[in-house]
Amino acid sequence: MYHETKKIKPKKIVDLGTGCGSCAIAMARALQELDNGGKIYSFDLDKMTGGSQMREGTALSEVNKKFSGMGLESFITTTGGDVFKTWVQNPTDFDLLYIDLDNTWDKIYDVVMGNDFITSKIREGTPTFIEGGHPMHPRMNEQTLRDFNNKNLIPKMEYLHLIYYMEIV
Repeated sequence: MYHETKKIKPKKIVDLGTGCGSCAIAMARALQELDNGGKIYSFDLDKMTGGSQMREGTALSEVNKKFSGMGLESFITTTGGDVFKTWVQNPTDFDLLYIDLDNTWDKIYDVVMGNDFITSKIREGTPTFIEGGHPMHPRMNEQTLRDFNNKNLIPKMEYLHLIYYMEIV
Protein backbone atom coordinates (compact mmCIF):
# COMPACT_ATOMS: atom_id res chain seq x y z
CA MET A 1 0.00 0.00 0.00
CA TYR A 2 3.03 2.27 0.37
CA HIS A 3 3.61 2.46 -3.39
CA GLU A 4 -0.10 2.81 -4.20
CA THR A 5 -0.38 5.67 -1.70
CA LYS A 6 2.65 7.40 -3.20
CA LYS A 7 1.16 7.03 -6.69
CA ILE A 8 -2.39 8.16 -5.77
CA LYS A 9 -1.31 11.01 -3.44
CA PRO A 10 -4.50 10.93 -1.34
CA LYS A 11 -5.41 13.56 1.22
CA LYS A 12 -7.93 11.43 3.11
CA ILE A 13 -7.57 7.67 3.47
CA VAL A 14 -10.21 5.55 5.17
CA ASP A 15 -8.77 2.28 6.51
CA LEU A 16 -11.41 -0.23 7.57
CA GLY A 17 -9.70 -2.84 9.73
CA THR A 18 -6.63 -1.41 11.46
CA GLY A 19 -5.49 -4.82 12.68
CA CYS A 20 -1.88 -4.67 13.85
CA GLY A 21 -1.43 -1.43 11.88
CA SER A 22 0.99 -2.65 9.21
CA CYS A 23 -0.89 -1.21 6.23
CA ALA A 24 -1.68 2.01 8.07
CA ILE A 25 2.05 2.37 8.83
CA ALA A 26 2.97 1.83 5.17
CA MET A 27 0.38 4.36 4.01
CA ALA A 28 1.41 6.84 6.74
CA ARG A 29 5.07 6.59 5.71
CA ALA A 30 4.03 7.39 2.14
CA LEU A 31 1.96 10.37 3.34
CA GLN A 32 4.90 11.53 5.44
CA GLU A 33 7.13 11.52 2.35
CA LEU A 34 4.48 13.13 0.16
CA ASP A 35 4.07 15.92 2.73
CA ASN A 36 0.70 16.82 1.22
CA GLY A 37 -1.30 17.11 4.44
CA GLY A 38 -2.80 13.64 3.95
CA LYS A 39 -4.31 11.75 6.86
CA ILE A 40 -5.55 8.23 7.57
CA TYR A 41 -8.80 7.57 9.43
CA SER A 42 -8.58 3.99 10.61
CA PHE A 43 -11.48 2.00 12.08
CA ASP A 44 -11.43 -1.32 13.92
CA LEU A 45 -12.80 -3.10 16.94
CA ASP A 46 -11.53 -1.93 20.34
CA LYS A 47 -10.31 -5.48 21.00
CA MET A 48 -9.18 -7.29 17.89
CA THR A 49 -9.22 -10.95 17.05
CA GLY A 50 -7.35 -12.95 14.45
CA GLY A 51 -4.48 -11.97 12.25
CA SER A 52 -1.22 -13.88 12.28
CA GLN A 53 0.85 -10.85 13.30
CA MET A 54 -1.52 -9.74 16.01
CA ARG A 55 -2.02 -11.16 19.46
CA GLU A 56 -5.61 -12.19 20.20
CA GLY A 57 -7.28 -9.41 22.18
CA THR A 58 -4.78 -6.70 21.18
CA ALA A 59 -6.27 -3.36 22.16
CA LEU A 60 -6.47 -0.56 19.63
CA SER A 61 -4.64 1.57 22.21
CA GLU A 62 -1.58 -0.71 21.81
CA VAL A 63 -1.64 -0.15 18.05
CA ASN A 64 -1.85 3.61 18.66
CA LYS A 65 1.27 3.35 20.87
CA LYS A 66 3.05 1.68 17.96
CA PHE A 67 2.04 4.57 15.67
CA SER A 68 3.30 7.09 18.24
CA GLY A 69 6.55 5.23 18.75
CA MET A 70 7.18 5.50 15.01
CA GLY A 71 6.35 9.21 14.92
CA LEU A 72 3.22 8.62 12.81
CA GLU A 73 0.49 9.68 15.24
CA SER A 74 -0.14 12.92 13.34
CA PHE A 75 -0.96 10.90 10.21
CA ILE A 76 -3.32 8.29 11.70
CA THR A 77 -6.52 8.72 13.71
CA THR A 78 -8.11 5.51 14.97
CA THR A 79 -11.70 4.88 15.97
CA GLY A 80 -12.73 1.78 17.86
CA GLY A 81 -15.99 -0.07 17.37
CA ASP A 82 -17.97 -1.88 14.70
CA VAL A 83 -16.99 -0.26 11.37
CA PHE A 84 -20.56 -0.55 10.14
CA LYS A 85 -21.71 1.63 13.02
CA THR A 86 -18.70 3.94 13.23
CA TRP A 87 -18.24 4.65 9.52
CA VAL A 88 -20.30 2.71 6.94
CA GLN A 89 -23.64 3.98 8.25
CA ASN A 90 -22.38 7.58 8.29
CA PRO A 91 -19.27 7.81 6.06
CA THR A 92 -17.00 10.78 5.65
CA ASP A 93 -15.41 11.79 2.37
CA PHE A 94 -12.33 9.88 1.21
CA ASP A 95 -10.02 9.67 -1.77
CA LEU A 96 -8.62 6.22 -0.99
CA LEU A 97 -10.49 3.39 0.73
CA TYR A 98 -8.63 0.37 2.12
CA ILE A 99 -10.72 -2.54 3.42
CA ASP A 100 -9.18 -5.28 5.55
CA LEU A 101 -12.03 -6.67 7.60
CA ASP A 102 -12.98 -10.26 8.31
CA ASN A 103 -12.95 -10.53 4.57
CA THR A 104 -15.65 -12.38 2.75
CA TRP A 105 -17.28 -11.11 -0.43
CA ASP A 106 -20.58 -10.78 1.45
CA LYS A 107 -18.96 -8.47 4.02
CA ILE A 108 -17.20 -6.46 1.30
CA TYR A 109 -20.47 -6.08 -0.60
CA ASP A 110 -22.12 -4.80 2.59
CA VAL A 111 -19.43 -2.11 2.88
CA VAL A 112 -19.26 -0.97 -0.73
CA MET A 113 -22.98 -1.24 -1.46
CA GLY A 114 -24.30 -0.54 2.05
CA ASN A 115 -24.29 3.22 1.67
CA ASP A 116 -25.11 5.27 -1.43
CA PHE A 117 -22.30 7.74 -0.72
CA ILE A 118 -19.63 4.98 -0.58
CA THR A 119 -21.03 3.32 -3.70
CA SER A 120 -21.05 6.60 -5.64
CA LYS A 121 -17.44 7.40 -4.62
CA ILE A 122 -16.30 4.00 -5.91
CA ARG A 123 -18.29 4.38 -9.12
CA GLU A 124 -16.68 7.79 -9.64
CA GLY A 125 -13.31 6.06 -9.58
CA THR A 126 -12.07 6.60 -6.03
CA PRO A 127 -9.34 3.98 -5.51
CA THR A 128 -10.60 1.16 -3.29
CA PHE A 129 -8.37 -1.69 -2.21
CA ILE A 130 -9.43 -4.87 -0.47
CA GLU A 131 -6.98 -7.07 1.42
CA GLY A 132 -6.61 -10.54 0.02
CA GLY A 133 -5.20 -11.18 -3.36
CA HIS A 134 -3.29 -14.41 -3.26
CA PRO A 135 -4.93 -17.05 -5.50
CA MET A 136 -4.80 -19.44 -2.55
CA HIS A 137 -6.50 -17.02 -0.12
CA PRO A 138 -9.29 -19.16 1.36
CA ARG A 139 -12.05 -16.54 1.16
CA MET A 140 -10.90 -13.83 -1.25
CA ASN A 141 -9.81 -15.07 -4.68
CA GLU A 142 -11.10 -15.02 -8.26
CA GLN A 143 -13.12 -18.21 -7.87
CA THR A 144 -14.86 -17.07 -4.68
CA LEU A 145 -15.67 -13.77 -6.40
CA ARG A 146 -17.18 -15.62 -9.38
CA ASP A 147 -19.22 -17.72 -6.95
CA PHE A 148 -20.34 -14.58 -5.15
CA ASN A 149 -21.33 -12.82 -8.38
CA ASN A 150 -23.24 -15.89 -9.52
CA LYS A 151 -25.63 -15.34 -6.62
CA ASN A 152 -27.26 -12.82 -9.01
CA LEU A 153 -26.42 -9.79 -6.93
CA ILE A 154 -26.51 -6.64 -9.01
CA PRO A 155 -24.24 -4.79 -9.54
CA LYS A 156 -21.42 -7.28 -9.88
CA MET A 157 -17.94 -6.77 -8.43
CA GLU A 158 -14.92 -7.22 -10.67
CA TYR A 159 -11.56 -8.78 -9.72
CA LEU A 160 -8.78 -6.66 -11.16
CA HIS A 161 -5.42 -7.48 -9.56
CA LEU A 162 -3.46 -8.74 -6.59
CA ILE A 163 -4.77 -6.45 -3.95
CA TYR A 164 -8.33 -6.21 -5.06
CA TYR A 165 -8.92 -2.85 -6.65
CA MET A 166 -12.65 -2.45 -6.48
CA GLU A 167 -14.70 -1.62 -9.51
CA ILE A 168 -18.46 -1.89 -9.51
CA VAL A 169 -19.86 -2.82 -12.91
